[in-house]
Amino acid sequence: MQVKNRRTLILATAGHVDHGKTTLIRLLTGVETDTLAEEKARGLTIVPGFAYLESGDNDFVLGFVDVPGHHSFISNMISGVGSVEGCIIAVAADDGIMPQTREHIEILDLLKIQLAIVVITKVDRVNPERIKEVAYQVENLLKTTQLKNSGTFHVSSVTNQGVVELKRHLSNLFKENNKTLTSNIERKNTRFIVDRSFVVRGLGTVVTGSVISGILKENDNLALSNSEKIIKIRGIRLDSTDISQAHINQRAALLVNVHHTDVRRGDYLFALENKNLQHLDRFDASLRMSNNNDSGIEANHQYHLYLGASHRVARVRHLGTDLYQISYDEALSVHHGDRLILRDPSATKTIAGGFVVDIAVPKRNRASPERLRALAINRLDDSGALIGLINEEPTGLNVKMFIENRNLTHTGFENLVTEALAPSKPFITLEDKRLGKFLLNKKKYNDYKIWIEERIALYHKENPSDEGPTMTNLLTHYPIKFTEDFWSNLLSTIAHEGSIQIASGRIKLTGHETIRNSMLIEFDQTIKPILLKHQKIPPRTREVAEALQMPLSTLESIIKECEKEKELIRVAKNRHYLPNALLDIAESAIDLASQSQGASFSVIQFRDFTGIGRNLCIEILEYFDSIGFTKRNENQRTILNPEKIRFGTNHSVKHPVPN
Repeated sequence: MQVKNRRTLILATAGHVDHGKTTLIRLLTGVETDTLAEEKARGLTIVPGFAYLESGDNDFVLGFVDVPGHHSFISNMISGVGSVEGCIIAVAADDGIMPQTREHIEILDLLKIQLAIVVITKVDRVNPERIKEVAYQVENLLKTTQLKNSGTFHVSSVTNQGVVELKRHLSNLFKENNKTLTSNIERKNTRFIVDRSFVVRGLGTVVTGSVISGILKENDNLALSNSEKIIKIRGIRLDSTDISQAHINQRAALLVNVHHTDVRRGDYLFALENKNLQHLDRFDASLRMSNNNDSGIEANHQYHLYLGASHRVARVRHLGTDLYQISYDEALSVHHGDRLILRDPSATKTIAGGFVVDIAVPKRNRASPERLRALAINRLDDSGALIGLINEEPTGLNVKMFIENRNLTHTGFENLVTEALAPSKPFITLEDKRLGKFLLNKKKYNDYKIWIEERIALYHKENPSDEGPTMTNLLTHYPIKFTEDFWSNLLSTIAHEGSIQIASGRIKLTGHETIRNSMLIEFDQTIKPILLKHQKIPPRTREVAEALQMPLSTLESIIKECEKEKELIRVAKNRHYLPNALLDIAESAIDLASQSQGASFSVIQFRDFTGIGRNLCIEILEYFDSIGFTKRNENQRTILNPEKIRFGTNHSVKHPVPN
């Protein structure tokens, strides 16, 4: 029978071995969390155990993770606390603060866990003065940590002293923090971290763990980290109760459709739309060094990375301030905010802790000032990072990267934008076919727009006969180096507003009319008609001058102006082609290559195919080589890049590149 889906708060125990953590959980829940034979024989916890305490009104459940206290099992302790919201710090009244007490508290502090309760156990064994002394020691130990505001309770498992008061405090603690714990349920995609996988006879494979974001529902299909398998959720159980869905901050047991060996401790089940992110081998993180770490991070060392219930051997590179890049060989499923611990190469000492900042690590300039500025913004929460990246990044917020890094649903992102920026929406949207949407600050956009319009106006003034500058011309002159994709999207958006026009790779102000100068007019009236009559084999420069009875120097000045305006293409010192005529010859070269064995041809083959004389063929092919259209290999030529034959004309390639 299924009952209503109750809310859950998960707490981990922390403290030295034999300080009563397991006994404390048994007092609160009635559950024995040491279930392994070795644990019972040795009287200590080896792997994290789990138990639940239901509220009196059946409205919520407190989940407890009993983590090991022995120093030999510190890695299991880290895995146990990696996905919890709070902790119970157990300190035995007779022993007081011990080595593992200090190490556990340091790990909790590095993970920035602030929700905590101090329980002084075994108070029946000591006098009141000793209890006060231990309480004072613990207070001093916590006062410089995230746990400084923890409440303190005195408990005895023999007399049950303090148990009722502790249960009441736990109930109030949940009610005070419930709004924070459930505020992001709908905003994030589903993620479930696995801590156990086993077989239940008659049912099949069961995996247990915690929902760390989103909502997990019965019959959901989820991706499995480090696998191509799709996991179907056949059933969900919270403690001993069947439920139809589990949400963030709930521990659950899932009945799944794969063999139990396919799922390992530390694996993640997550939304299918993030399947492309399961092979990440690095991320950028914010780290805080342990108080016991005097040597910092060594560049050439390998460290032990604990993230969630996962353990990897990792390399760490300092980027600047508290920012580091962490890389590893076996991929992880990670997102912004995931907490982590680093231990030294021998895995005997905790050296740092922190959280994931960004999973979209660039291939170059990983520690550039621009990248560090972006990482500083990405350290903020979802709303702060959204506003910061839109306002501060020169190219604005990359929506796809932001959603993936923050594990947001598309609806969650839209709601975040509405909440953080409504009603003014101080941004414009740039569309990119390859990279998706960018949200760019309106003031930055207007600054870019004004600069572009002024630059085009200056170009028109200096080149009145030209249609306008190319995108490359604008990109080259702007003081900030942007990608061609960004420029293309920016120009398209401005053109859509109507102040500029883009045609044939040229950009002009709307309403601009070219003014042909006297030399170009002379070309149109006298020289061009001759070249149009002899497009395949144009006369030499001196022959044109003689035909027009024009001084050679005058003709050369006109030709020079025509070359500048791309009205003519010089293939040799004394031979010029109209662009469209040379384009036709280039198309013939593509045709010849496609018909030839090995997709290559010789000068003689080109001569016979085009009907052009051998010497002129050599001049044309050498020009094609010089612009990267063809490539010569001994006596043969192949087509290298067909796009190079545009020559600034309105034409594009008609034929495919030969294989």
